[in-house]
Amino acid sequence: MKENFISFQEEKKNARLFLWVLNIVWVIYETVYSVMLGDSETLIRLEVQVPTFLYGACLIACSMYMMKREQAYRVKYIYLIAYMCSEILNLYWYALHNKVAFDDGHTIEFVFILFVPIFMSKRYLLCLFLIIMGKYSIFLVLGEKKAFMPLIMYSLLLFVTYLLLNRFLQYLSTVNNVMIEKRESEKLVVIGKMAASVGHEIKNPLSSLRGFTQLQKEKYVDDKVYEHMIDEIEHINNMISELMVMATCKPSTYSSYLIEEIVSNALKEMSAEINRKQLYLIYDVAPDQIKIDCDHRKLKGVFLYIIKNAIEAMEHGGTLQIHINKRNEDGVIVSIVDNGCGVQEENLQRITEAFYTTKKNGIGLGLTVACKIIEEHDGKIHITSKRNVGTKVDIILPI
Repeated sequence: MKENFISFQEEKKNARLFLWVLNIVWVIYETVYSVMLGDSETLIRLEVQVPTFLYGACLIACSMYMMKREQAYRVKYIYLIAYMCSEILNLYWYALHNKVAFDDGHTIEFVFILFVPIFMSKRYLLCLFLIIMGKYSIFLVLGEKKAFMPLIMYSLLLFVTYLLLNRFLQYLSTVNNVMIEKRESEKLVVIGKMAASVGHEIKNPLSSLRGFTQLQKEKYVDDKVYEHMIDEIEHINNMISELMVMATCKPSTYSSYLIEEIVSNALKEMSAEINRKQLYLIYDVAPDQIKIDCDHRKLKGVFLYIIKNAIEAMEHGGTLQIHINKRNEDGVIVSIVDNGCGVQEENLQRITEAFYTTKKNGIGLGLTVACKIIEEHDGKIHITSKRNVGTKVDIILPI
């Protein structure tokens, strides 16, 4: 689960709060402890306090430097490492003299645990767990029986802290997903309004312009400019068509259709392009006829778009695979596989977003429309891809 929900500014505020709380608690503890020891042991205590305060000052300076470099998230780990080093010294001192060099570890440990829900980092909790459990386990191995109760107490406390942290992260993940969906919905609303207002006004003169350009191309056969102009007009026309599909949002008309028939019809329309690129086609259909309730026109459009994408990805030839299989008793899966250029991992998570595209002449609406149609049919689209290996698109639909 993703856990990095905290912005840099929030991380910086948390780091400052952590520094204030940890150091104030530490100073109060040292002062109260010194008073409780009495005057007779003050000098002995100072031999420990002076190096400890110098150590703390160095940590504060290092933390301020990290925050200045916009790396505030490292402050908590700096203190964890510093605490681990001091406990290693404690264990070494205990092994030699049968007593600890520093005795304020319990207080610092509670502060560390207190900030687990604030930092909202499972990595931080894991590091803290390993350090604390390792410390008391080694004390037990060295024969310190008093370490047993802190070991049990901290185990329970860290377990409860983990449950709280996990709950916080689940809640934040849900909120984050809702916000993402809301942003996507707002994008679609904007697309709809824009397309509804200007779509028809653009398409009519665009058809006239294309017809005039086609006549000029036939008149001046050797002039390649007109061919390029027609391609650009077609690109604009396709963009407007996709926008209008998003805008109209016509209700789906459901009827019972063979899934094989819908895919075959889409494949027939792309057969000329498959032959032109000399692609090898593998078309594998389930032995049983599978019927689904769907709007066959919309579903055919989805298959057309994905097959078209697969063909375009194989610029230098390749193999196009289409498999139709029954999925359990209540679903069918249509897999469209190519061995083209593939999609980079960092782009894979965003390719279904509106207006996000990796194509040179793309507008980033095709997959958005396709996903919307599949969702209307209570289905799912799963896309896996590897750069320079190929892409697999699984369309899962209920029967």
